[in-house]
Amino acid sequence: PKGSTMCPKGGTVCPKVSTVCPKGRTMCPKGSTVCPKGSTVCPKGSTVCSKGSTMCPKGSKVCSIGSAMCPKGSTVCPKGSTVCPKGSTVCPKGSTVCLKGSTVCPKGSTVCPKGSTVCPKGSTVCPKGSTVCPKGSTMHPTNSLDGQPPLVRKYGFCCVLCELSL
Repeated sequence: PKGSTMCPKGGTVCPKVSTVCPKGRTMCPKGSTVCPKGSTVCPKGSTVCSKGSTMCPKGSKVCSIGSAMCPKGSTVCPKGSTVCPKGSTVCPKGSTVCLKGSTVCPKGSTVCPKGSTVCPKGSTVCPKGSTVCPKGSTMHPTNSLDGQPPLVRKYGFCCVLCELSL
């Protein structure tokens, strides 16, 4: 009931003032601090969005493994997530898209967009503006001021901003 700190198992809706919504709930209300495994929606303001949730809202600090979407503002986007949005500091190995603004795009990402600091080995596209274009990337854009084509290394193409140690 309304006013309880924990909602009893069995109901589908937990009241607004509850602090914990147990496993099996379809919705956890705004203000809950923990939204456990099995919940379909974790509300804005939740600090932890547990494994098995289909959506973690904007403002969540942690978006656990198995979530389908990690929202803008998450600091950690774990392995298994399908989309890591702009603003996440780490996009995990296995993500297919690592959006603009990420600091690290992991090995195995197929697209590492403009604005990323590191594009890992295995990326097929490493865009203009990246500080490191790793060995194994198959295409890099022209990055030189004079319009010359990218530098050619023994392992393929590299943009001008590539570290010489690669």
